[in-house]
Formats: sequence, C-alpha cells, structure tokens
Amino acid sequence: MENKINKFLILINDLKDINTYKKMGINNFAVYLKDFSIGYEKTYTFKDIINFDNVFIVMNKILSTKEIEEAKKVLGNIPSNVAGIIISDLGLYNFLKNKKVNVILNLRHLGTNSSSINYFLKMGFKSYILANEITYKEIEKISSNCIKPIILEIFSYNLVSYSRRYLITNYNNYYKENLAKNIIIKDKISNESFKVIEEKENGTIFLSDKIYNGLKLLDIDNVLFYFINTSFIDTKYIINMLKDLKENKIPKIPNSNEGFLFKDTIYKVKRGE
Repeated sequence: MENKINKFLILINDLKDINTYKKMGINNFAVYLKDFSIGYEKTYTFKDIINFDNVFIVMNKILSTKEIEEAKKVLGNIPSNVAGIIISDLGLYNFLKNKKVNVILNLRHLGTNSSSINYFLKMGFKSYILANEITYKEIEKISSNCIKPIILEIFSYNLVSYSRRYLITNYNNYYKENLAKNIIIKDKISNESFKVIEEKENGTIFLSDKIYNGLKLLDIDNVLFYFINTSFIDTKYIINMLKDLKENKIPKIPNSNEGFLFKDTIYKVKRGE
C-alpha cells in the first residue's frame, strides 16, 4: 500500500495540513484557485502557496468570456512551484498549452469512455480525471485503454450538480421563504439527501450528503494519481484513514457509500416508434 500512497493527490482545505500529510509520505497536493472555483470551503492565490512545492491548482468553475480574460491575467505568470493546472473549462486550454505547465482536464460527469479521454490526451493534456459515477469494471476497462495514466477520485463529497443561478435565493423569493444559503434537502422518491450551497458570486452547487468511498479503486493500474478531496471533511478523519491504509487495514468510513462502483445505473428509455 505504501507505493499507492505515494500516488495520492490530496486537495487541501487548510494549508497548515500539508506538513501533517507530508509526515505520512504524501507529497502531491492541490488547492482551489481564488475567484475561479466553486463549492469548497477555502480557496487560495498563488501568493498563498508560494512556500509549498509540487502544488496543483484547481479551477473547477465554468467561466464567462470576461472571466476567461481575468483568468489569463492571473495565469500570466505561473510560479515554478505549481506542478500543474486542473481545469474544467476548455476555454482555458489554448492559453495554457503554450505555458510550461502540465494541464489536467476534469469534465466531471463526461469522463466515461476511453475514446473521448484519449482525444483530449492526444491534444496535449497531461491527464484526465475520470468520472466516478460509473462501475469498477468500467473504470478498470477505461483506465487500461487510455494512452496516458489517468486520475481517479477515490474520496470526497461528490459534486452532483452546479448552476450559475442562485437557486436558494430564487426559491425564497418565489415561495416567500427564508432558507439558509447552506442547507440539506431530501429527495422524496430516492430518499437521498444532498448538501445545497449557494455562493455569493458563483451560483449554487449540490453535493452528495455521504462521502464517496472509492478506496477499492486503489487496485486499478495506469493511474497517475488517486485524488482525495478533503473539503467539508475533518482532517483527523482523513489522517485516520491514511494510517489504516499504511497498516494495510480496511478503513472504517462512517456516513459513506461506494456510489455506483458495484451498482449499475439502469436507465429506462421509451422505445421509439
């Protein structure tokens, strides 16, 4: 398991945690870039991370034309300690491909087949973060057919949906309610709960209310990094999990599930005439 932990990429919520993780043998970290990310507790600027090595910058926001231009200014001088940029908006790629920096693509729910992933890898992307709403067998097959090592998200509160609209505010205005901007809702049909967070300048996100536990994906090969997102998760919780893994124990993860890893998603589609 030790060689697997060397491949962990941990998305940091608090920078002070980096030294703690380093003591456990982890040397790859990521942070969300201020003004260009949505749905996470803390974001940072290049200045904030200047004293840390091997840091990946995450820009998970879909950007407007104005924001693309603002991003180009911020990315005009990328510090040497930045190991790569993880983007979700393809509009940034033509600018970044001329920079001496690794660019990783994360199109969230669209990374579901090796053909489209390989298309982007041939364009020059360093790697691609695979969707985690598919089964273990599908992930294993896709990974083995990719022309470059890919990235697997193995631990996080999953981002289920994202809207640039202010959905809680709109709901409050329409129904004359006063709901908080950070709530949990429950779907009556599936009985599933979701964290709903409305941000002042970015819109609204829906997160799963259970931690996605994809630790069984550590058996998959052709992987650049195993991605752990610590947002909204207590640091002690992550550390205990890592300790168990280093000791080859199976971590006990309360309030978690394995998503669709071992449960096929079945869609009922009306047959055409």
